[in-house]
Amino acid sequence: MTEITALEIHPSKTNITLMGGALDAPDILLTGHVLLHLKKPTKIISLSLSLSSKLHKYDYKIWSLTSVSTQTLWKSVLLGIEHETSITLPAGTHTFPFEITVCGDMAESVETRLLAVKYSLTSVLKKPGFGLHTKIRSHKKIIVNRYHVSNEVDLFDSIMMSNSWPEHLEYQMTIDRKVVTLGQKLPIEFNLWPLFTHVKILGVKFGLFEKLAGKKGSMERWFPLREDSVSDPPSLVSKLLYVKIPCQPRITPDMSNDLISVKHQLEICILFEAKSKVKSIVLKCSLIIMPPIETVEEYLPSYSQALLSPEVILF
Repeated sequence: MTEITALEIHPSKTNITLMGGALDAPDILLTGHVLLHLKKPTKIISLSLSLSSKLHKYDYKIWSLTSVSTQTLWKSVLLGIEHETSITLPAGTHTFPFEITVCGDMAESVETRLLAVKYSLTSVLKKPGFGLHTKIRSHKKIIVNRYHVSNEVDLFDSIMMSNSWPEHLEYQMTIDRKVVTLGQKLPIEFNLWPLFTHVKILGVKFGLFEKLAGKKGSMERWFPLREDSVSDPPSLVSKLLYVKIPCQPRITPDMSNDLISVKHQLEICILFEAKSKVKSIVLKCSLIIMPPIETVEEYLPSYSQALLSPEVILF
């Protein structure tokens, strides 16, 4: 039976938030400690800790892994022997603190069918002897998020879309904000006015469009969010609905780096009947989707290019 009962990595946090773009985001200090539990006195050669990144590239058309590359970003020896071949640690729990400077230009953690970027802490304990039991490893997953902060636009502005389809209906949509977080419920207020009695409102559908682009390909995905039907069509439809943004890993937050770009659009489809024919109006507007944080008001990203005028498509 081994004399080592546990080798554990305890970082102060497993989710790291980088504020700003890759060129201006400040470095962040990640602290923590490694715990070594020994049942009896044990000879140790060294105890090390490293932070590494792993890049997986895929052929998304056939969902096939094409390459994997690993890079060590930081490494330190927490316990090393200079003049002796080994040192004997007494039985009990031993604590080894660490401090890691996480660079502000690191790529965000992501896992898609184009590529995946993963980070992990790895602790390696070396003991005297030969064979498989001379090294003991422990791993801890680290997630890196990024928030792009910009003073160019007011991120709390609402989105309003209003127009009319002659001889059919007028509409007005108001979306509470341009920036939302994963898992958040987004309030959407809409008013629909049929222009003639033969026009009947049937319902409204909401969906989320996601576009991912890498160096060697791109892909698009669409997610249904909510469908609201009108069973007894009135002359005026006025409602406030809440649409829930999906969470990871179902969708990926907005990002833009040297490896991948991820953007989102909210799609609203208005269904109505006119002269016994079903017609639709599709409204599109860009949303900035970011990972949830404790204080959203303090850390908000911005992509100026995402704040485009809403696009309206008639069918």
